[in-house]
Amino acid sequence: MQNKKPGKTRRRVKADKATQAAGRELQASFAALRANDGLFQLATEGFYIEQLIYERAALLCHCRTLLQGLRQAQGAGAQPKGEGA
Repeated sequence: MQNKKPGKTRRRVKADKATQAAGRELQASFAALRANDGLFQLATEGFYIEQLIYERAALLCHCRTLLQGLRQAQGAGAQPKGEGA
């Protein structure tokens, strides 16, 4: 009797879905950054400019966090167990 290799495990499928969701969220954050930049170029009122600057800083932090998570997930899947850099 041959043992069939199981497909993706539930844990791996769940991790793949989380990675895909994070990728979509990252793309949405990039789109928000582009929109923020466009509004900043048109802004003339000081208070509104300041608001856009804070929003941009928050979006950049969010993007950085998402990228870090995606890199960690990619690195964890790329290296076999027991092998380190």
